[in-house]
Amino acid sequence: MRVERYLIAATNILFGVVKYLLLPLPKPWRLGRGISPPEVNSTTRRGDSLWVTSGRVSHIVFDSDRKIGLELTISISRGRREGFKPKIAEVTDQGSMPMGGHKAAYALGKARRGLFRKRTVGALQLSFYCDQTGRTINLNFVGDCAQEDLRQILEALPQLECH
Repeated sequence: MRVERYLIAATNILFGVVKYLLLPLPKPWRLGRGISPPEVNSTTRRGDSLWVTSGRVSHIVFDSDRKIGLELTISISRGRREGFKPKIAEVTDQGSMPMGGHKAAYALGKARRGLFRKRTVGALQLSFYCDQTGRTINLNFVGDCAQEDLRQILEALPQLECH
């Protein structure tokens, strides 16, 4: 599988570049900016890199040829968070897999979106603990797409880099 890697980071005048993670996406999927600015509450240094240990960021993951877009939300918290509980209305597949050298829990299924007119959309949620940076990383992909699209993204994620 051919993938392209995207650095998800925030830039600060005082600290420079603060990394969330390096996200692999299968081609032709691409990463676009989210609508809200990244939040960085705390960081840790590992080698030459500064990593977010508490914060949140959102982006758009899209396939422009097929006009499909997903919202990607990444939330990071300090320490280990036990007990992965997916917030998906209907789970079609759940398990664990290697991700960035760690064991990640995932859930694939369907979520309900909308305030008044609820609709069903595809959802993929993952969670893992990075012992190198001492943080729990949660990824949430949600959008109007087929389950196979989410499974394709899931298959690329073991190449994610988090430290």
